[in-house]
Formats: sequence, structure tokens, C-alpha cells
Amino acid sequence: MSIHATYLELMRRLRELGRQESRQHWLGRLGLLITALAGVALLAPLLAHGVAASVSLRWLLALASLAVVGYAAWRLVLQPILAGLAQSANAQSHELALRVGKLQPEGQDRFANALQVYADAAPAETSAVRQALAAAALQQAAEQVNTLDFAKIIDRVTPRKRMRTGLGAFVLCMLTWGAAPQFMSTGATVVLNPHRQIIETATQFSVTPGDVDIVKGEDLIVTAHLNHLSAEALQLEWRFDGAEAAHQVAMKNTGNLAYMHRIERVRASLAYRVQLGGENSRWYNVTVIEPPLIRSMQVTVNPPDYTRRPPQVLAENLGDVVALPGARVSLQLKANKELRAAALQFSWNATFPLQHAGEVASGEFKIDRPGSYTIVLEDVKGLHNFDPIQYRIELETDQTPSVRIAFPGQDVDLDESMQLPLTVLAEDDYGFSSAEIVYEHVPSLGGESRSGSWPLPFNERHQPRLTLQAIWDFTTLNMQPDDIVRYFARVRDNDVVRGPKVAQSQTYQVRFPSLYEIYQEVAAAQSETAQDMQELYQQAQQAKEKLDELAQQLKKDPNLDWEQRQKLSETAGATEQMRENLRQMQERLDEMIDTMERNDLLSLETLNKYLELQKLLQEIDSPELQKALAELRKAMETLDPQKLEEAMKDFQFSQEEFLKGLERTVNLLKQLQAEQKLDEALKKTAELLERQQEVNEEAAKNPDTQTREQMAAQEKGLQQDSESLMQSLPELSSLLNELQQQSPAQKVESAAQMMQSENLSGEMQQMSESLQQGQMTQAQQQGRRAAQTLQRMRESLAGAQKEMRESQQRYAMQALQRSSLDLLALSKRQEQLGGESGNAQSDGMQFNHNADQQQELLSGLSRVAEQLYQTSQKSFAVTPEVARAVGQAMNNMQNALQQLEQRNGRQAANSQRQAMQGLDRAVAGLRAAMQQMSGQQGMGMGMEQFMQRLLGLSGQQQGINQQTEGLTEQGMSALQRQAAMARMAAEQAAVQKSLEQLMQEFGNRGEILGRLDQTASDMEEVVKDLQQQRVNRQTLERQQQILSRMLDAQRSMRERDHSKERQAERAKNYRSLDPGVLPGDLGERKTRMQEDLMNALREKYSRDYRELIQKYFEALTRQEEGEKK
Repeated sequence: MSIHATYLELMRRLRELGRQESRQHWLGRLGLLITALAGVALLAPLLAHGVAASVSLRWLLALASLAVVGYAAWRLVLQPILAGLAQSANAQSHELALRVGKLQPEGQDRFANALQVYADAAPAETSAVRQALAAAALQQAAEQVNTLDFAKIIDRVTPRKRMRTGLGAFVLCMLTWGAAPQFMSTGATVVLNPHRQIIETATQFSVTPGDVDIVKGEDLIVTAHLNHLSAEALQLEWRFDGAEAAHQVAMKNTGNLAYMHRIERVRASLAYRVQLGGENSRWYNVTVIEPPLIRSMQVTVNPPDYTRRPPQVLAENLGDVVALPGARVSLQLKANKELRAAALQFSWNATFPLQHAGEVASGEFKIDRPGSYTIVLEDVKGLHNFDPIQYRIELETDQTPSVRIAFPGQDVDLDESMQLPLTVLAEDDYGFSSAEIVYEHVPSLGGESRSGSWPLPFNERHQPRLTLQAIWDFTTLNMQPDDIVRYFARVRDNDVVRGPKVAQSQTYQVRFPSLYEIYQEVAAAQSETAQDMQELYQQAQQAKEKLDELAQQLKKDPNLDWEQRQKLSETAGATEQMRENLRQMQERLDEMIDTMERNDLLSLETLNKYLELQKLLQEIDSPELQKALAELRKAMETLDPQKLEEAMKDFQFSQEEFLKGLERTVNLLKQLQAEQKLDEALKKTAELLERQQEVNEEAAKNPDTQTREQMAAQEKGLQQDSESLMQSLPELSSLLNELQQQSPAQKVESAAQMMQSENLSGEMQQMSESLQQGQMTQAQQQGRRAAQTLQRMRESLAGAQKEMRESQQRYAMQALQRSSLDLLALSKRQEQLGGESGNAQSDGMQFNHNADQQQELLSGLSRVAEQLYQTSQKSFAVTPEVARAVGQAMNNMQNALQQLEQRNGRQAANSQRQAMQGLDRAVAGLRAAMQQMSGQQGMGMGMEQFMQRLLGLSGQQQGINQQTEGLTEQGMSALQRQAAMARMAAEQAAVQKSLEQLMQEFGNRGEILGRLDQTASDMEEVVKDLQQQRVNRQTLERQQQILSRMLDAQRSMRERDHSKERQAERAKNYRSLDPGVLPGDLGERKTRMQEDLMNALREKYSRDYRELIQKYFEALTRQEEGEKK
């Protein structure tokens, strides 16, 4: 490219740069111009309203507006145009070149100078050197600026800002004019016509709503619109029909030449007009129309059917509803005029039309959610009720039921019966739909847990409180030792609207303890009781020694000092504490006997002896001891020496009897321990034999691998149990030797030697290993050898038990026969001596002779009493009645001896006769004991008659139990509760009396009646609680225990001969079965229990008791069927 072409290109770029810059300048000026014009168009009309009243101010505003517009036109339009015309193109290019040159720091004005030099050297007359230099300078400058962007010198930001400002002002102006066009146009008129007066224009206004009909109670809104600004305020005037006085108020300016006023709650027709200065609108008429109104309303709430609650009629004109979900609300109303339509409008945007006829409307709707509703009325003219009342809808809560297991109410162990009585208490506000027991059976040997449930039937589903009693038969679960069943009660209420709500009780567990575990618990309880009894005996000895020492001191000096009184008080306190300890031991012994009886751990003979031991403990804490202790404390308070001496004597005697009773109890308890341990060893051996035989039978069936593993585990358990038995036999043998039972001890030692010599434990271990290895032939041989060893052991232990019983019986029979003959001889001599004493004269020799004879008889009786005491240490045959008869005879002999010494023959003969009678009663008691030992004593009634009467008493007891539980129900007044308790106390006392009479008639056979003696005592405690109005949880538990014992007695009588031995079966594969509801239809089998039922129902019991007897018959039959499975 030539240098000249370069010059032309640079000039072209500068001219283009000038045009771009000029456009940016004009854009900025346009923005300023728009801003100025929009400002005048916005501000001038606004200011015009403020200066409209003054001519000078109007002219000033108009001139100022004109000046602003003229200045903006000159400064932003005309002046730039003139300046552009005056400036030459070269000058403009030179200025731009200077500014472009400044873009490069080293260039400065070089670019502009090069252009100027080249332009000056262009003419032809210019020398070639100058032109060459100018071209070189231009070439160099061109090279420097070619890469530059000339447009960078243009200011584009300022024009844009000015344009945005102008547009903003324009938009604001247009919005203002659009919002208030009349207002702004009026202001603009003032600015454009400053010479005209505003008052010269007539004021005009429009009024709304004009003539109108409104509903009574509605607000009337009057609005007036002016056609231009006014300096005066508008006034509203109105008056009601028939009223002379008028009301007038200033209307509120709402802007945009509009004025408004609200007349609230217009209740009568009126006329109104609007005033502005001297101008008035015409009078407008407002006619008030009566809207449809509710004159009366009646609402009825019908609760859901499952609640059985009666309908609730609300007070007239009350519409707030509080009800359960599912309730139906019926509504009936009467309006003040004929209706075209009526409807309920709910807060959840639902409308429910009402049926209407004339002035009456009615309807019914169902509640399923909270909220509110209004009643919408429409009359024949189409008018609606104004601002209808809003009525609330609130939902009541159907409470979740509650349930608890009242009995047993704790974790328990199963006994031999494999049954568990349950009492379930449930509460709900409207009743129940179902109740059930849900359980999970967890096997001890592993395997999958099995779950199930069985229903608790009940009849009255709408009863708010349920007392459900059932007997759970666990035989259907095929439980193994150490298995656990977790269970809870679950109930559902009868809410059919939103679905039944569920509640469940606390979870309890029932465990099936092994036989060995129960024996260990019993052994621990026995050891503790024996140790406590021995300690109590030692404490009693120490107390007696202190008492004897104080008695000797009292004989020397009747006046006791403070220290002696303190010792006597401590002795009395120690006796009280011993009596309390004795009562606690009685309770523990009672629990231990109950455990052994329920689990069939004892033979009949041993169980009967334990019951006799329990009676003996009750005899120790005699009323005489309690009375003597009270008399002693009373004498200590009075400080009367004579009374204190008498009280000391009586207390000393009672203390001695207390000590003797404890000594006898300790010795008998030791003997019972030996008998119980022998029973235990025999039962364990029998159980091991039975389990071994079962394993042997299974081994002969060629079982599969899984079954062999289970059999091996069972055989391992047999080995462990046999080792435990072997460890207990030496202790048993030692105990028998201590009791001088050498022959039974030798047989026990023989059984222990069999286990060792024939390696019973080793055989069982080898059998377990053979089963695991699948060596079935060897396993069968080892199993047969183990079973044979156990069979011989059982025979040896059974022989030891038989010899021990025979030895005890022989000893007791011989001792009782000897004592009976001695007492009989003493009675005959006492009878003869009594006759002599009655006929004796005042001869002193005769009285002395008789006194010597009486002393010999007294000495002989003392020897017999000592014999009986020694016998009582080893046998229960010496009853407390015999001991009391001997004691009374001894006291009468002592009285007779004193009378003879005083020469009082008649009184002596009377005492001797009473002594003889006491001896005869003792002889009769001994002979009765001998007859009972030999099995010759009959029973007072037949078994069948006894069962019938006991069954009837059981039904009565259940009725009393249910009535007592019903006392906790609400709604019963205090007077009603007291009357009910008094009635139940009388019923309980009647049952107690009937039971005691039944036991007496039956002969008090402890081995048959079980624990009915304790049951009668518990009944007496219940009677006291009812009489004293103090029924609590302990009372309910005692009643449940009474019922269980009566049921156990009936079961025991039927099962004594065919008692189901506890079995520890090997694990088998059972199909999971849920124990269903106890069957109500037991078939048509003619069993003995059905006959008992029929006989019992033939008695003249009331209808309620007949129903209870029927229920107990069903429960007993279910027990029998469960145990046969």
C-alpha cells in the first residue's frame, strides 16, 4: 500500500471515529432533554394544584416551566448543532488524532503531527526531501497506530446513564398521569392557562350509589367524584324516615378527586345528599329490606352407634357441636320469612343443602373433621342473611384402651400342672371388640421361635371395664425344660368409625424350669429354713437362761432395780422378735411346701409330714405365749411385785414351751430333710430311667442325622444330670446315718456304688458320642446298660425309702403303744385314788397315804410325758392335743396333791377326776394316731359327696372374687360400696364356715385336701378386709390364691393315683400350633366330672352360682384334657 493510501485510510478512520462520538453525544443530550421535559410534565401539574388560587404564582409557575423547556432546547439541541457547523473537518480530525495519540504512552502527539506534516507537504511545490521525510514520519506513525482501537477514546458510559435517567423520568411521568389523569390534566390546564381563574369553571360531581335498596344491617357507602379540584370539602347529609333531625359529616378525601363516607349498619330507610359549598345534589332514597333470619334452631347430636350413648339435644339456638367422629348432627330451623334455599357452608369449602318448606329448613350431616359451619339462607327475593353466625365443630377423642395382667402380674415358673391362671383387666370408654393373649415360645435347645395368640372370650362388648379370667394350658406348646414363653394381653376397642385402637399390656414371661432346678431351689430354701430355725432355737435358749436368772433374782428380792427391769424388757422384746422371725419362717415354709406340692416333688407321706410341721409351727406361737407376754409388760408398768411374780411365772412357763416346740421343730425338720432328699433321689432316678428309655426307643428306629444330633444332646444332658445325682447321694447317706437310719443309708450307698462301679456317666457319654458318629448298634447297647443300672438304682433307693418309713412307723407305734399303756394304767390308778379321796374322813393317816399315792402318780405321769416328748422329736404322731391333755392331767394332779395336803378330800377328788379325764383324752389321742398310722381310720363322707360340695364352694368363691374386683369400677357411691362390702363379707364368711365344716366332716385328711386348711385362714383375712372397708391389691391376690387352692384340691384328688410325672422329652420337630380358645363344647362324654357337675347342679343353688359352677366344671375339664395330651 502506498503512503498516500495509508494517509487516506487513517483519515477515513478518524472521520468514522468522529461520527461515532457524535452519535454518543447526541444520545446523552437526548437523555437530558427527556429528563427535563418529563420533570416539567410531572412537577408542573403537581405544583399547579398548590398555586391555583394565586394568579401571580400561576404565572410564575408557567414562566418557570417555559424557561426550563427553552433552556433545555437551547443547551441540548441548538447549541451543539451550531458548534458542529462552525468547526471544520480538518480541525475535528486533528483533535481526534491528538486524542488517539494519547492511547500510546510514547506517542503523545506524534500521530497528529505526522498527519499534519504529511498534509502540509502534499502540494507539488514542496521539495522531494520534505515529502520523503513527511512520508517516513507518517509511515512510522501509521505503524504505531495500526494496532490501536480508535473507539476507546469515546465515552459511552455517560450517555447511557443519561439515557437511562431520561427513560426513568419518562416512565414515572407516564405512571403518574395514568394513575390520576384528571388530576394531572387539571394541573396542566392551570400551567398552560395561567391567566384563567379556576373558580370560573363550574364545579360538578357525581354521587353513587344513588337510589338503592339494602339489606337491614348492611353498611351504606356513599361516594362522590369531582370534575376538578376544589378548595372546599364535601359534606354528606342524611335523615331517617320519620325523623326531623338530620345528620351531616365531612366526607373523606380518598384521592383522585374522590370522596367517601360509610354509614354503618343501616337498620331503617333514609334519604341522603352531597353538598359542596353552595351546591347540593338531589336527595337520594335508601330503602332497607328485612333479610332472612333464623328465628329458632334446634340441633341434636347422635353419637356413633358403637358408643351406645343417647342423643344429645343442644339448648335452643345453640349450634356449637362437640362430638365423636362419625356422629350425625340433625338440624331444624325456622326463619322469619319464606325461603327459596338454605344450606350449610363448612370451613373446608363444602356446601350441604338443607331441605326447606316455607319458613322451615332441616337436614342431617356427619362429622368427620373439626372446623366450623354457617347457615346460609336465601329468601324468595334473592336476599341472603347478612353476616351469618359461625358455629364450631370440635371432635371428641375416643381414648385408647388400657390393659394389664393383674394375675400373675410378674414373671413366673410353670409347675407340674402346666397351667397358668390369668386375670386380665381392661378399660375403655366405650367397650371392646376383642381381647387376646399373644405369645412367643422360645425353645431352650435352639431352633426357631414360634408365635401365636388365643382369644379371651367375653360377652358384653360395650362394657367399659373387663375382668377376664382364663386358665392357660401349656401342654399344647410341647415345652421342654428351660423353655420360655413371652406373652402379653392385647385388646381392641370397638371404634368402627376410624378403626379399633389397640393396647397391649406389659410383657411377661413363663419359664418351664427343669426338675433339677426346682430341687436346687427347694434345697436352698430348706437349708436356709433349717439354719434360721437353729439360730432361733439358740436365741430362745439364751432368752430362757436370762429369764431363769431374773426369776431367781425376783425370788430373792421382789423389787427389781432399773437394770433388772431393762433386762426383763429386753428379754420380752427378744421374744417378740423371735415370734416375728417365726412367722416369717412359716411364710417361707408355706412357699416351699406350695412349690413342692405344685410340682409333685414329694410323696404323699412326706407332704403330709410337711403339713404337720407347718401346723406345729403355728402351735409354737401359741395364744398363751402372747397373753403371758402382754401380762408381763403390764406388770412391769404397774411395778406390783406380786403381779410381776405371777406374770414372770406364766411367762417362764410359756417360754419353756416355746423352746420345746422349737427343739421339736428343728429335729423334725432335719428328719423331713432326709425324707425329702430321699424322695428327690428316687424321683430323679426314675426320671433319668424314663428319659434313658425314651432315647433307647428312638435309637432303635434308625433316626436321621438331625435326630441323632438331638438325641446326642439329650444323652449329654442325661450324663450331666446323673453326675449331679451321684454327687448328692453321699450327703443323703450321711444324713441318714446321723438320724440312725443305718439300713436305708446302706442302700443309698449301694446305689452310689452302682453308679461308680458300672460307670453310668461313662456309658452315657459313650452313647452320646456313638450317636454323633452314627454307630447305632453300640449306642443301643450302651443305652441298655445305662437303663439297667438306673433300674437297679431305683430299686435300691425305693427299698431305702420303704425301710426308712417302716422303721419310723415301728418306732412311733412302739412308743405310742408303750405310752398309751402307761397312761391307761395311770388313769385306772387315778380313778381308784379319786374314789378313796372322796370317801376319806378327817383321818390324817388316810390323807397322807393318798398324798403319797398321788405323788407317785404324778411322778409316773412325768416319766410318760418325757417319753412322749422324746417320741415327738422323731414323729408327728404326738399331736398338740395329746400334749395338752397330758399337761392338763399333770396340772390337775398337782392341784389334787395340794388339796390332799390341806385335808380337802372333796376338792382333791374333783381334781383327781379331771386328771383322769385328761389321761383318758391323751390315751384316745394316742390310739387315734396309731389307727391313722395303720390306715384304719375311715373318712367322714364319701369322695363323691365331698367333690360335689367342694365344687359348689369353688363356684361361690369365684362369684365373690368377681364382685370384689367390680368394687373398683367408677360410678358406685361410697354408700353403695360399703353396702356391697358388707354383703360380700357375709358371703365370704359363709363360704369359710362351709369349708371348715366340710374339712371336719371329711376327716381333715391332709394328704387329700392339700392346702385347704390355709385356705380357710386366708378366707378369714378376706372377711376382715371386707368388714374394715380396706380392699386392696393384696386382698385380690389372696382371693385369687384361695380360688387356685380350691381348684388344686379338686385336681389333686383326681390325679393322686395317676399323677403325670414331669417329663423332660427330647427335642422333636413339632408343627407350630397356636393354642386356641378353651373349648366351650366338651362333647357328650359321660365322665366322672360330668356326673359331679350334674349332682352339684341339682343342689338348690341360686342361678348365678349355678352358672359359676358350670364355668368351673369347664375349667377343670380343660385341665384334665390338657394333661392327657
